[in-house]
Formats: sequence, structure tokens, C-alpha cells
Amino acid sequence: MVQTWATAGRPAYQTAAFRGGLHASSRGHLTTLRPACKLHIPTVLEVKTMKVYDPKHIRNVAFVGHGASGKTTLVDALAFVSGSSRRHGSIKEGTTLTDYSPDEIERQYSISLGLGYAEWANTKINMIDTPGFSDFFGEAITGLYAADAAVVVLSGTGGVEVGTEKVWDVCDDLHLPRLLFVSLMDKEHADFERVFADVKKHLSPKVLPVEIPVGNGPAFHGIINLFSGKAHMFKAGTKSGEYDEVDIPDEYQALYEQYSELLTETVAATDDRL
Repeated sequence: MVQTWATAGRPAYQTAAFRGGLHASSRGHLTTLRPACKLHIPTVLEVKTMKVYDPKHIRNVAFVGHGASGKTTLVDALAFVSGSSRRHGSIKEGTTLTDYSPDEIERQYSISLGLGYAEWANTKINMIDTPGFSDFFGEAITGLYAADAAVVVLSGTGGVEVGTEKVWDVCDDLHLPRLLFVSLMDKEHADFERVFADVKKHLSPKVLPVEIPVGNGPAFHGIINLFSGKAHMFKAGTKSGEYDEVDIPDEYQALYEQYSELLTETVAATDDRL
């Protein structure tokens, strides 16, 4: 049996044997190449190039915190919502963006650094997902040394834990700016105000919320943005962070005013002109 092969952009008889096109001499050697037909395949080449970012438009951000506080899930969700990842992964299913090694999938927690990215406002944000358990604390330190800033992730049920304090101290030593993110707010016994009090007591009294939740635990269904004065109510059944922007519900108006006043007074205290 003679197989037919062709090279794009070149007549097939120059590169391939066709059925009936090869003739053997009496000695059994191939002596003549006579194609049964001519085949020409046009060359179509699609070249995809990697986008080049100006260094001033690149930020390296480490996601740190205690083990199982939600760092990997947060990085995965941010990559999905920003469009850099086409799949919203799951730790239980072993499909997250940054926990891809067999050991991590089996254990269901990070054991080494993982990297994702998101593009936002013409800036590439490299997201460094770090392990949270003490056995792999060296990996978290490495990630922080490579970072321009840190997102400290806290569980809405656990608050400040041992791992949280350890990475906070490293951030202090490196003078890294920090943003705190309270995750797992939809879990039973999640309590934002308790976590906020915990942060002020154990990490820093200077921490200020910029968003507050609408509901705690299974009743959690949105957030209130203290800058815009609007509530973002999540759409049920969506995985891409879709929400409706609405006025603040009446039952949360007093809480909004309390936190908004705290934010305004604290910012004003940093500048005599305010």
C-alpha cells in the first residue's frame, strides 16, 4: 500500500508517491516517478503573537493567606472574569488554573507557586498564587519577594489565622502595599464584621473596608461599594460575577452610613487640607 503525503504550497508529485505513480525496474528498484494526478494545497498560515506590555503597565501581585482561605479559587475566578482563562475551575474537580500538579489535585491545596494573569485597564496583572500551609511557607515568601503588592485573603469563617499573621509580617518587612479580601462569605457562620474586628486587633488598626457584604453566610447575595454608594446584587446561577447595580437596600442604609463615615474621616485625617 502506498500512502499519499503532500506538503502545503508544493505540488504533491514533488514530495509524495501516488498510487500507480511509482514503477519498478526488473531489479526491483524504483526508477520512475509519474504522478497519477497533480494536487496543490495552498498555504494558509495563521501566526499568533504574544502581546507585549510596557513594563510600566505590568504589576506582580502575590495572593497570600492561611491555608484553605480561598486564594486559589480567587485567582481562578479573576482570570476567568477578566477573560484570560476560558474555564472557571473547581478545587474539588481538580480543574483550577494554578493547582494543576497531581499532588495538588489529590490533596486539594497548593504546595507550590502558581501563576495566572488578568488584563485590566490596559494593565497586565500577574497573579502569584501562594501556598498557605506552614510546610510550604518558603514558597509564599518567594512569591512575596517577586511581588509589587499583596492581596491578603481571609476566610469569612476563620478570620485572622496563624498563616495570615505570618505573611502579614513578611509584607511589613518588605514594605508591600496590601489589599485584604474576605472570601467564603457564603459559608455557614461567615461574619464580615467579626473578621473586620479581628483584622484591626491582630493585623492593623489602619485597615478600612471599601466594600461591605449584603448578607452573611447562605444569605450573602451582594456587596455595597462605599465609593459609589451603590449595591451590586449578584445574579443567581451565574459564574462570571454578573450583578445588577441598584440603590442600597433600606435595611443596609444605616450600616452603609456608618462605614462610609469611617472611611471619609480616616482619609481626611491623612491630609490637613481635607
